[in-house]
Order: sequence, then structure tokens, then C-alpha cells
Amino acid sequence: MFITFETQEAFERGCYYFPHHLDEVNREFDFVDPVQEDEKKILGTKMELRRATEPGNILWENRHTTGKEILIRSLVAGVGILIVLAMSLALFIFMMALTSVNQLKYPPDTICSDIDQLFNFDYNSDYEKAAEKDKPFTEAQQGTGIYQCYCSAMYASGLTEGKEDTCYQYIVDLSGGYLLTEFLSVGITVVNMIIRDISIVLIEFIGYHTETEQTAAIMSLITVATFFNTAILMLLTNANTEGTMLSWIPLRGTMTDLDLNWYTDIADALVWTMLINSVYVYLGFVMQAAMMVVFRSLDKGCKNFWTCAETDQTKCLTIQQYVNTYAGPVHLMHFKYATAMNTIYTTFMYGLAIPVLFPIAFITFFNIYLVEKLCVAYWYQKPPMYGPELNTAALDMMRWAPLAFFIFGYWIMGNKQIFNNTTPYVEYSNVAVPTEHNGWPWNENGPAVPMFFFLCAFVSLMCLKKFLGKCLKKCNLSQDTDEIEVDEQLGNYFETLPNHTRKNWLATEANNSNRLGIKTFGVGAYEALRTVQGKTKVMKNTINYNILSNPLY
Repeated sequence: MFITFETQEAFERGCYYFPHHLDEVNREFDFVDPVQEDEKKILGTKMELRRATEPGNILWENRHTTGKEILIRSLVAGVGILIVLAMSLALFIFMMALTSVNQLKYPPDTICSDIDQLFNFDYNSDYEKAAEKDKPFTEAQQGTGIYQCYCSAMYASGLTEGKEDTCYQYIVDLSGGYLLTEFLSVGITVVNMIIRDISIVLIEFIGYHTETEQTAAIMSLITVATFFNTAILMLLTNANTEGTMLSWIPLRGTMTDLDLNWYTDIADALVWTMLINSVYVYLGFVMQAAMMVVFRSLDKGCKNFWTCAETDQTKCLTIQQYVNTYAGPVHLMHFKYATAMNTIYTTFMYGLAIPVLFPIAFITFFNIYLVEKLCVAYWYQKPPMYGPELNTAALDMMRWAPLAFFIFGYWIMGNKQIFNNTTPYVEYSNVAVPTEHNGWPWNENGPAVPMFFFLCAFVSLMCLKKFLGKCLKKCNLSQDTDEIEVDEQLGNYFETLPNHTRKNWLATEANNSNRLGIKTFGVGAYEALRTVQGKTKVMKNTINYNILSNPLY
């Protein structure tokens, strides 16, 4: 049962003396309850009050779901998203396998200037013959680099005409590898969009009772899934953990460390992915606007719509259909939060190795702020009144981003090729390069040592956060600011009702009373609704717990 109090004082007293749980109120140690136990019963049932969420925050169609049903559906949703991520992993493993073939054929660390000098930069005699001999070995991933450097020079100088028989396969591999790399960057964004839509469907299937719970769950699921798809998948698909502290993970790819191949393949695709992500807010706006224009033109008739003819013509049969067609789109708060979270986590994780991700993240946040500021003001439908749980969940998730920075930064700073100028002997270019970088703290030196201590300090601080907070409060070095009371001078309930809402409510009550004989107001409440003058500060959202008062219903 939902009860609306006329004053804030009455509400606070009710929650204080009739709490659902004692931990919901801060009572004194020597508290004596002035209300007798028999006075707390209504029709023989003990009355307990719990703070209700905002009326516009309730999902009425899910009020019947029980905690057990929500738990079972949550498990089903979790299995569903795991299947989607497994399919995404299989797809990217296949794509990375295709791109790694070109890297094994044409290693990016081949020094072509030395090979060109060996043949005195003469591309028409012995160099061409040697390239012809090296071609089958290159196809077998055992080339010496002569075929690669010869065809690379021919392609760069535009002299491939007449060399089709020699360099045709190189040109095909070069074009295919470039397309695969670009498709990988775009494919990550597309898969993230698919994961987003699937996550929304799965969370809505669970049946949370409030918009805040549902939005927070969608935000968390999309954030985890898209971060895994963006930042973790590419790291796993071609990684080689043999010889490291993670050797128990069966990853036997070709990349053992952040070497030239990693920066050429993974880092390049990651930067392009984040660049596409930074401008996606504009693409999303354009796509939504285009769909709205198409639906409105189909409703009015293309001729009337595109010529801006003044007409009342519409094919909508109900008012709600008309509102859905001509109102702005629904504000997807969860998707915006998840985009920001994915950007933060990906930038923190790889920012030390790819510093350009930080300015890209700044551009992303600026674009999100600009588009959302304008769209919320002029285009989106009015969002529901969310509870504080959504913002709290976002802040709790955000505070763990430095953990990704310290963990991956510890590995980056231990790179012996970059910081120690140590390059192990490589016998074959088509096998994993040994790096002598295993990740154990006692084997690291240089910049990795302070990063390791920062990592330990951060983990300790996060694990002991509550304990340290209690110690600071006990020593009077901090205070709890969660229950700051602010007098907003709002007046009582009836004084905060908007005039148009008051008139609508009075008309509905009069009609129900006269025609149906149904009264939902007592005499005092009805008179207060009719006579009390409203103030300047009024409620902006749903005013009561009547389902029809919510614009979404």
C-alpha cells in the first residue's frame, strides 16, 4: 500500500516510529518507544513503513515479480550474456588469426633499407630474381624478407605495373590485411552495439521493480560486456602467456609482450575503436533523427511532410500512437553511463602504453556532454525521477578504474625491450618472441617497482576503506554527510501540486464520484485539493502513485 503524507515532518515521524527494519533509522541507545505495540496494528496487522521510491520511478508491470523470480531470471540473463561474449570471442579469434597470417608472412620489424642496400637499390636485375626465389618461402611464412621489401618498394613507388606476376600476392595480402584491420576496429563498435541491445532485453526480462534498479543493472552489464569486448578480447586473442606468471592460462599466441607487432596490430585497432566511439554520439543522433523523420513522413504522407504543408492528417488511431510518433526519443541513461564507463576503464588500462587515449577520452566526454546537454533540453522525452542508487552504482564502479591502470601499468613498465634495451635472440620470425619478462616482482626493475607498490597500496586502501573510515570517524577526523537535512521551503503536499495537475485530478475525482460512485478522497483531502493555493516550487514529475498519473502509462 502506498501512502502520501501531507508534510515532511509527518513522513519522518512515521518512518522513525514504524520502521520496516531498525537499521533504516538512527535511534538513540536509550530510545523508549512511546507508541504501544497494539497501537501499531491496522486491522490486526502490524504497520511497518518503508520509504517508497518516486512514483515515476516504479515499473508497474513488474510489481508482481518476487525475489526468487528475479534471482532465477538474473541467472538466465547472465548465461545469455556469457554466450554472446563467447561468440564474440570466437569471432575475434578468427579475425585475429587472419591478420596474424600477414604478420608472419611480412613481419613489420623487417629492416628493408638494409636489404635494399644489399642489392644497391637496383630493382630490375638480381633483386627481382631473388624476390622470385623468396616468394614461395614467404608464402610458407619462412621468407628472408627479400620478397617483402622488393614488392613494398615497387608498391610505394607505383612501379607495380608489369610486376603483377611477382607482386600480385603481396598486393592482395596488403589490401586484405588493411581491410581486416579496419573491419576489426569497426566490428568492435558494431558488436558493442549488439551487446548493448541484447543486454537491455535481458535485463528487462529480469523484471526489476524500479527504473533505477533496472537502469543500474543495464548500465553495469553493458559496461562489463563492452569493456571485455573492447579492451580484453583483443588482448586475449593473440596473447602468449607461456614463460610468464600467468603460464597456467592456456594462451599460446604470437604476442608475448608489447612489442612492435602489438603496437602495429592491437594498439592501432584499439585507437581506431576509441576514435569511432568518440564520435558515435553524433552518429546515434543522426540515426535517431533520420528514423523520426521517416516515421513522421509516413504518418502525414510524404508529400505533405516534405513540402511542410499545414495539415491535420495523421494515420495514428490513438493519442498514445501520436505521442510516440511526434515526441522525442526516450533518454537511454544506462547506455550513456556505460559509454562513459567503458571509455574510462579502457583509457585507464591502456593509457600508459598508448597516451593518445587520454585526449581521445577527453574528446569523447566533451562530445557526450555537448550532445546530451542539447538533446535533454530540446529533444529527449522527460526522463523519470531516478533514485540515488544509479549514481551511487556508477561511482562505485568508477572507483575501480585505477586498478586496471596499476595492473596493466605494472606490466608495461616491466617491458625490457623499451626500458632496459634488452632484445633476446630471435631464431625464427614466425614463432613467439622470448622477452624474459615474466611479471614476477623479484624479476622486475626500473619503473615497474614503484608501480607495483602503488598497486599494492591501492588494493589495500580499497579493501580497508570501511575500516579506515570508521577509524577516522572515531578519531573525529571525518563526519558522515549522508543525512544532511536541507529545508527547501516547499510547503505541504497540496501546496506543491502544479495547477494543471490539480485541475485534472479534481475533474477525475468528480467524474468518478458522480458517474461511478467511487471516491478516492476523504472530505478533508478533497477540500484541501480544491482550496489550497499552490506555491512557486512545485513537483515536476509524477505527483502520486496512481498508475495513470505516470506519462509512460
